[in-house]
Amino acid sequence: MAFKCFFSGVEGDQHFEAAVAAGATHVLMSFMYLEKKGLHTIATRKKKYPQVNFMLDSSAHTFQLRCHEMPYRNWKIADYESFLKRYIEFLKVNHKLLYCAVELDIDYPMNVCTGNEKNSSVGVSIVESWQEKYFLPLQRDYGLEICYVWHPARGEQKWEEMCQRFSYVGLPGEFSSRPDFNKYMTVAKRYMAKVHAFAGTKQSDFRDWPWRSGDSVTWKTSEMYGTLIHWNESRRKLEFIEDKSRRAEFRRFFEKAGLNADAMIKENPKQIAYKHMTRYALHSIRSMEKFYEKLFKERDYYYDRRLPQPTVLQNGKRAEVLDYWQLLKPESNLVAFAKETDVEKIRSYLVAISMAQNGLVRQIKQGSAEDEFMRILLPSMIENNVEPVVVQRALSDMLMPMNDPALKRTEPAHYESSDIEAKIRGDGFSLADLEDELDDYILRLQI
Repeated sequence: MAFKCFFSGVEGDQHFEAAVAAGATHVLMSFMYLEKKGLHTIATRKKKYPQVNFMLDSSAHTFQLRCHEMPYRNWKIADYESFLKRYIEFLKVNHKLLYCAVELDIDYPMNVCTGNEKNSSVGVSIVESWQEKYFLPLQRDYGLEICYVWHPARGEQKWEEMCQRFSYVGLPGEFSSRPDFNKYMTVAKRYMAKVHAFAGTKQSDFRDWPWRSGDSVTWKTSEMYGTLIHWNESRRKLEFIEDKSRRAEFRRFFEKAGLNADAMIKENPKQIAYKHMTRYALHSIRSMEKFYEKLFKERDYYYDRRLPQPTVLQNGKRAEVLDYWQLLKPESNLVAFAKETDVEKIRSYLVAISMAQNGLVRQIKQGSAEDEFMRILLPSMIENNVEPVVVQRALSDMLMPMNDPALKRTEPAHYESSDIEAKIRGDGFSLADLEDELDDYILRLQI
């Protein structure tokens, strides 16, 4: 499954409707904003637009950015945990409406409220305790996918540990501009972990890297200061055009998108122009996404073979079990079991693989169907009781797609940052108007 772009900054009804009208099928929303707007919002929108997948962010960025400000500077661990419990309760009630949710990754605020240094390990240990207490049970008991977020201060060893433990992990999106970025993806691939790019939807992310997903408010640069964002399919390039005098060149594209070309070109009245520019930006980025979806339709991504938690498979319906089995390509990767037709036996195979992928191979009950499967699949490793991480890697090697096209950078520009400075237009449109919607996305990289 190719890179999925989650359009963020869509908490407001106008922006959400514009995103859906442009064909967006994935959106990201903030839980803190949801509490202000109404906890029913996702249910209402999902009912109206069942094709839209919702990713819910925990609002960690708000705490990271404002933990020195009122009221958060007086918060203690208990206050943060109170917020976390509300978030968890919402996820339990609404898990069937969500594609996934993001953990509360607030290492830095935890260090602040406990009086420790910015990069102290105390914050990480608190967040890790929440992973065990609150988020892993959501995966096991409710089948909700959770994205766990790595921060640079944790170091590369922690990144590897997270890829070992979790099936879905998050990185700063701008990391793909780094010359050493491949080492992060190499580690993720080693454990078949899906990777989400926070604030990362550069064209190279769609084209050159096996991200599973990413979220971005890049499209809002059109609304903020009138940048024309245009997907040039003939050149296979996403263009950012600041010169307003060039807009007339794109009249036929505006009209094809069903927008008011005259208003966009003349900016009269200005509010209508910006409204249509925003819609065209959404249309352009969605067009780029669809282009790569089609281009990479046959590409076999390794992360599709990382199975969900064992309990999800144990409780899964017959059709779901068979779908997961086919994703593993048993005819080429599990030849000894490829002709099996008994769904319950196949279920036991999947549960065994899931336990191994999640580092739980030693918890497989001796003499069980899962144990028998693993002893045939990896006999020497199981007989010698090797470390679970070794079994994980061996299983990844076994299931790894062999025809996966090389993903590499082909132009020097791929290494360049795509950051665009946000310029807020006047006429009463201030930064304060955007803060609630942007809280969880743009500045994650600062902490």
